[in-house]
Amino acid sequence: MAISDKDRAFMNEVAAYFRMTKDDVNPEGSLRDTALQFDISRNKVRKILITTGDIHSDITDEAVKLQKEGLSIQEIAKNMNLSSATVSVYLPYTDVLKDSLDPSDHAKAVREYRENEKKQAERQVQNMETDRSWKDEWKKEIALSFRQNKSRPARLSWKEYGKKDALGIDSLLNEKDDRVSERYGRNVEFYPGMLCDRSISDLERISGDQIPLDPSGVLRLHMELMGDLNEEDKTILKKYGDLKYGDCISRDVVIPEDMPLYAIHYMIQRLFGWQNSHLHRFEFDKDLFDRLTEDNTALWYELVGILFRSPFMDEYDEFWADDYERGSFKNWLTKKYTGPYMSQCHGEGLIACKQSMNWFYKELVNDEMYYVVYEDFKGKQRAVIATPVYDHKGNKREEPKWNVGLGKEWVEVKRLSEVPLHALMFERGCRDLLERLPLNRLISQDAKEASGRQLIRSCKRMKDHILENEIDTPLIQVYPEPICDELYYYYDFGDGWKIRIKVMNDCKDLIEQKRVTQEQIDMAQIKCRELYRPVTLAVDGEMLMDDVGGIFGFIDFLKTINEVSDDLDEYDERSLKQEKKDWLSWAKNVQSWKKLSPYI
Repeated sequence: MAISDKDRAFMNEVAAYFRMTKDDVNPEGSLRDTALQFDISRNKVRKILITTGDIHSDITDEAVKLQKEGLSIQEIAKNMNLSSATVSVYLPYTDVLKDSLDPSDHAKAVREYRENEKKQAERQVQNMETDRSWKDEWKKEIALSFRQNKSRPARLSWKEYGKKDALGIDSLLNEKDDRVSERYGRNVEFYPGMLCDRSISDLERISGDQIPLDPSGVLRLHMELMGDLNEEDKTILKKYGDLKYGDCISRDVVIPEDMPLYAIHYMIQRLFGWQNSHLHRFEFDKDLFDRLTEDNTALWYELVGILFRSPFMDEYDEFWADDYERGSFKNWLTKKYTGPYMSQCHGEGLIACKQSMNWFYKELVNDEMYYVVYEDFKGKQRAVIATPVYDHKGNKREEPKWNVGLGKEWVEVKRLSEVPLHALMFERGCRDLLERLPLNRLISQDAKEASGRQLIRSCKRMKDHILENEIDTPLIQVYPEPICDELYYYYDFGDGWKIRIKVMNDCKDLIEQKRVTQEQIDMAQIKCRELYRPVTLAVDGEMLMDDVGGIFGFIDFLKTINEVSDDLDEYDERSLKQEKKDWLSWAKNVQSWKKLSPYI
């Protein structure tokens, strides 16, 4: 049936209003605002605008082509693997179908704009400094993030969310789901280095595909190796260690904001070249730790299970994820830092943490007596060690000793509530952070300074719920709010590797240093969201090795294999060349040094 003049006038009115919704922030216009203005559905607005030529769709082109071949809507739907309702939405009204072959000037302008946007996205891809086809690579890798296993929960796809991709972005906004609506309601003025504030619609236009529903956000991490390096050390790293921008080796990556510490450990191993063959831990800065705990044993105990690991966690729990047996070590690491994430470390659950410290809690309640050894250190008195006065059978122990004959020291007997936290000697340290915690629950560039007591109060409701109902599952735990913008990663306590991890919301500094372009930042964010795993942004410095002696041993290694002194006699020169040969052979055979890549 032909459309009446009244209906045609209404369609033109809808189209005119839609054009008014276009601006610099939203150049494509808003179906949502137009639907609200006329109190009609977005799908009806879409069909009207397709009819008037104000919007264009590949689905429409294909459906119209099949319709001209005589196929019914049901046949078209089957041919295109869509629902009949979807096909109907994307077909223009039939009585003006002929006009679609002769579009208006405005429709031509819209189509030209879309074509230019498409070409621009293609140019951005071509300009990326990479020798790989990122689209082909992603198609092979994206399946990994949707593959559920014992340590990875199911990832929610758009199809599983309950909508077909062909319905488009705006129809999803009909759903009253914050995870969807938050993605498309915020517009921020563009600035070079934009990352966290980048529009999802802009990313989808560049990608050419819908961005997955999760992860909901990304962060940039700057990870820099720490060490008290002198100028000679820095010169060696710059001369032989490929260091160009900073004072020590560093990596910059885009990561899913919900990436937990256990996955970040495996990511760091991959980025810096280590082989996961030594112990590690995550900690806050000492000043922050002291502020949170006030050096108070009882206050620290309350934070165990919320921020800190129990020092008495079972060793089996600590190494729950270290299940490598054979095959590609790199692929094994990739699976570990690919989301969705879910820690299976039972020992880090709130209830498990408290149970492992039952005996300690009883001593706190009873306020047991402790020996505290003090020493005079540079004119200041400090507690260095504290041990219980009585053993578990009630027998009195001998007073402990610290540095006999090396300085002034003395012993005092105090109740446990009065013992400084730093003096307690646990098998493991009391500063280790819970590795089940997502990074965005620990650090943020916008984090507000908070005390340990404030943190406990803010988590009290959830903590009480878990303890009262005896719930101790991986997904139901206490998650605090972020309290700082950096933390520290320690690896191989013998070699003493230390990395400072700093979170950042943008990449302005990398843009200013001309290390990346905005196109590369956008592509990295798209890839991070598509694959649900970290993506390397920038690299400064060589890959490292296990058992080389820490940062100073690595510097000596670089110096040995690259420098030969002119002052050596023939024997010493032969010895140095042999040492160089031995080092390179070790690095090649044991570590595969130079074959590892920091780009993930």
